[in-house]
Amino acid sequence: CINPKGTNCVELLPEWMQKIQRQEIWENYRNALEITEYVNRMFHMNMLPIGIHGKVNVVKSISEVPERDSEGDRVAIIYKDDSNLENFGIYREDEDNKYSFWNASDDTIAIDKANVLTVLLAKGLEFERVIVSLTGMSEQEKYVACTRALNELYILNESLSKEMT
Repeated sequence: CINPKGTNCVELLPEWMQKIQRQEIWENYRNALEITEYVNRMFHMNMLPIGIHGKVNVVKSISEVPERDSEGDRVAIIYKDDSNLENFGIYREDEDNKYSFWNASDDTIAIDKANVLTVLLAKGLEFERVIVSLTGMSEQEKYVACTRALNELYILNESLSKEMT
């Protein structure tokens, strides 16, 4: 079915929409320049950035991510599955003032704590700051995870990070 995050199956669109000529958009309308350049290198793309500045950093642990600069930023920790998440010292039992764990029926983005969600749940969402573990993700999932970041992208995973920078 078609959901708020879109569809990749033309047959699910109304018949009149199936007849519309498809266009490719190469302008990146939301990610900071540095994030767009990173995604272009990693996924062999040629997106045109909008020109705002941000940052991409490789970190070994979540503790290396600096505290938020401004109130009201949406923060996400994106991962493949729960076993991967635990590799970085985050457990579902830790839901407190620091983390908000998402599930398939959740649609509320927390502002005052980090939103912890799988790459599947993150598709179609945007956050000012994203911390992502690429472990176990397919190329498409890595692309989705990295492009959820509007201004700041922090990549957790030393072995993958070395080959990606």
